[in-house]
Amino acid sequence: LYGLDPEAAREPLEELYAREGRHTDLVRFWRGEIERYDRLSKESSGPQAAQRAAALRYRLGELLGGTLSRPDEAEVCYRELLERDADQEPARDALEVLLREHGRDLPLCALLDERAQRATSAGDKEAAALIRLDQAAASERLDKTDEAMEQLESALRGASQATTRTRALRNLVRLYRAARNYEPLARVLGTFADEPQLSAHEQSALRAELGALLLRELKRPDEAAGAFSKALELDAMNVPAARGLADIYRGQGRWSEAALAHEREVAAKVDRGRRVWLFGQLGTIRKRLGELPKARDAFLSALQLDSKSLVALRGLADVARLLSDPQRLAQALEALAELSPSPIDRRESRRELAEVAAKQLNNP
Repeated sequence: LYGLDPEAAREPLEELYAREGRHTDLVRFWRGEIERYDRLSKESSGPQAAQRAAALRYRLGELLGGTLSRPDEAEVCYRELLERDADQEPARDALEVLLREHGRDLPLCALLDERAQRATSAGDKEAAALIRLDQAAASERLDKTDEAMEQLESALRGASQATTRTRALRNLVRLYRAARNYEPLARVLGTFADEPQLSAHEQSALRAELGALLLRELKRPDEAAGAFSKALELDAMNVPAARGLADIYRGQGRWSEAALAHEREVAAKVDRGRRVWLFGQLGTIRKRLGELPKARDAFLSALQLDSKSLVALRGLADVARLLSDPQRLAQALEALAELSPSPIDRRESRRELAEVAAKQLNNP
């Protein structure tokens, strides 16, 4: 009957193959139908035959890619559809799903590139940006990191939604960081830190990382100081920013600013050992600046946390001498006479302690 009247027998024959699970016969039948409709489309039937051929190619692709697990043949069907009609979005969607399911990242990248260009041409920059994000992920899986970074930069340029921009920026930071590509990393960190959708805490962390990068890798301490300062404005408890700022100021001999940076770190409630060290540094800096009472208080704060801190004991002894404070001096010397690692230092501490006790404390 099909040989005599294809249109009359087409549907029942197709139903028969489908009902009995004769998928191989169904594939052969559909391919014959596609050829027939292709011929008719070139003759009198025109668009209607072409539409039927397109619908059958799509169904054939679904059958080959799904039930029969013949993805290469399914891909051919979808690509034939797209060659005949570039606006066949269902075919393009199905092809993308097929390529993803079978891990075919190279042709997937090419398809996503085409989709991004089409979205851009249609004026949908946000859709193009999202496609570029997916394309970058596929490029990474292919170890094409440079291409992935270019695609992420393209996504960032086109994205306006906060979530899209955040995804692009996070991935750019990660890739530039891994590649040790410091100039673009600094640029992206600065851009990311200005994104309004981020919390102040996260903005501060990004500024601190930017400051560390500018200081250690790019050797631009003034810019680094600006980044660290901004980080502390956003989050006063940002310990890396306070440390970085203190290192810069100490290197530049800006002792007052260094002391303030150390005080910020102390206020951030760092661990006990770190606070002992910080108070010792604060005492040393305040003594250098001639702020002796503040220096004394800093050394005493260190000793409240660790009564055996040699730095604090020695600093307290020095400041007590300058302040003519024999009571504090005797307290420091007595501890140094017991704790100093050098026997010479212990003996000298005892000698001075005896002298202070006899002459200044009237305690022979």
